Order: sequence, then C-alpha cells, then structure tokens
Amino acid sequence: MFSILLTIPILLAILPGLIALMLIAKKKFKLWLDGCLGGGGWLLALVLRLPILQFSAKTLNPTHLSLLAAFMAGIFEETFRYLVLKYRLFSEGNLCKTVLSVGLGWGLTEAFLIYALQVPLSYTITGYDWTVYLPGAFERNIAIILHVALTFIIAYSLISNIRYVILAIFLHGAVNSLIIPILYVTKDPWIIELILALITVPIATCIIMVLKPKISSIKQ
Repeated sequence: MFSILLTIPILLAILPGLIALMLIAKKKFKLWLDGCLGGGGWLLALVLRLPILQFSAKTLNPTHLSLLAAFMAGIFEETFRYLVLKYRLFSEGNLCKTVLSVGLGWGLTEAFLIYALQVPLSYTITGYDWTVYLPGAFERNIAIILHVALTFIIAYSLISNIRYVILAIFLHGAVNSLIIPILYVTKDPWIIELILALITVPIATCIIMVLKPKISSIKQ
C-alpha cells in the first residue's frame, strides 16, 4: 500500500530541478525539446552500457564493478551529451538556456527513473519509513547540479576544444567513484550525502560560473 508521505521525498527529488526548467523554458517549445532530448540521451547511455555491466558483474568484485560502472557512466553519458549538444547547441536561441535545459532534462530523467519510480516499489517490498528515502532525494539534487555543470563542459568543448570531453568523462567518473572510499569511512546515508555535496556542489558551481560567461559571449 502506497503511503502518501512517500510523495515528500519524491517531490523533493524532482521539484527543484523541474521548477528551474520551467523558469528557464517557460513557453518556449525549443527549450522543452532540449530538456526532453537531454533525458533521451541519458536513457540511451544507460541502455547501451547495461549489457557491459551485466557481463562484468559475473567476473568483477563489487569494488571493481563499482569503479567500472562509475567510469562507464562517464564515457557513455558524456558521449551522448556531446551528440545531443552538437545537434542542439547552435540551433536558434540562447546558448546558455539550451545548455541549462539539456542538463536539467538529463538530471530530471535520471531522478525520475532511478529514484521516483523506485521509491514506491522499495516501500512495497521493505515497508521502510518515508524518512529513509530523504537522503536519496538530496542526492538527486546534487546529481542534477552536476549534470548541469557537465553539460556546460561539453558545450564548451564544442566551441573551444574537444579535449574538454575527456575532462567531463573524468569528472563524471571521479564523482561517481567517491562513494567507494566514503563507504569505508561511514555507512550513515546523511553523512555520505553531506560529504558528496561538500565536494560536488562547489566544483559544479565553479564550473558553471566560469563557463557560463564564455558560452554567453558566443555569437551565433
């Protein structure tokens, strides 16, 4: 039986990013399409790397599998992010709004499919209290901020140097890998998410602040 209180963590995971996308896209179909294409890019990257991870799960120990999964996410997602932006970035409109829409759509799709849809299923199986799911909602917001920053890096690679794609892949994989050493220190989900936030959010914010003016200055 679904608990109405489960809507609290689900909304906390989805609403901030969705409100940001609504404020940016407003009634502009192009920007909503950019968000949807970002979500599609995330989904394709997931589907195409799953067979590799499923095969590797038979031979690798959990730590090595986690490292592989972290960097496979970086390789596949940043490749598809590059392809989406190559197609959309220089279409008519504000470049930064395109980047923001793609990044938010990317992160929101991930939040919806791997968190919002899974919470009711997990609750049905385990019966955990709704508060157990709050750290995961917090993590989804961290991930959305990171996806926006990574989208800015990929966008900058299109106007500057393709080598920035390598930076995005490395950063994505490195952040995903952080959970491995953190778990050796603590198993408390709130402390884990706090450590992730203290590392990820400042880095992502700096990336956005540095690259946004550079991308805004490009004349189409």
